[in-house]
Amino acid sequence: MLRRIEVMPPFQTAILTVQSYASEATYLAGAGLVWNSQVQMPLSLLDGTLCDIAEAWLASNEESPFVGGMIAPDKSQTLDAAKTRAWSRIKAARTMVEFSDFTCAGAIYQADKDRITGATQLALLAQVADQPYSIDWTLSDNSTVTLDAADMIAVGAALGAHVTGAFCIARTLRDQIAAATSIEQVDAIQWPVSVAA
Repeated sequence: MLRRIEVMPPFQTAILTVQSYASEATYLAGAGLVWNSQVQMPLSLLDGTLCDIAEAWLASNEESPFVGGMIAPDKSQTLDAAKTRAWSRIKAARTMVEFSDFTCAGAIYQADKDRITGATQLALLAQVADQPYSIDWTLSDNSTVTLDAADMIAVGAALGAHVTGAFCIARTLRDQIAAATSIEQVDAIQWPVSVAA
């Protein structure tokens, strides 16, 4: 049974907490765990919800110690437990989006908060002091662009909007989770998928 998914920067792997039982029947009968383990899953090919991807990878990928196994749904869930699990899933998705690439003036930037915040502050100081400012910035595709103070400040503002957008979506989904009256309603609450044009 997949109990937890943790994804942290730099978002190349997810840590899956898995509880393993001898069979679904022994699990439903209340038998003890056979194995409680954490497994690293690569995030190179994301196609679908993170939970679905993790479950498919655990049961079918040859790198998984559970290949050939079956994911047993947690049929002992209460509504409160389902809400807790859903909020954890939404927070993990929010973190992935928060640190994902973002666009400013047609260029794609990595969401490196520390570097962008520092460079934006230096650009603001230069602008206030009426001093020239220029920085060569490496974009997400490893090309470079030269930014002046106004450009760098715009990148900082775009990053702020990107992060704020992720938190707004998460807050809306948290309200939906809180208002849900059934496990089915909770399970239907998913992070919206962005499709590139």
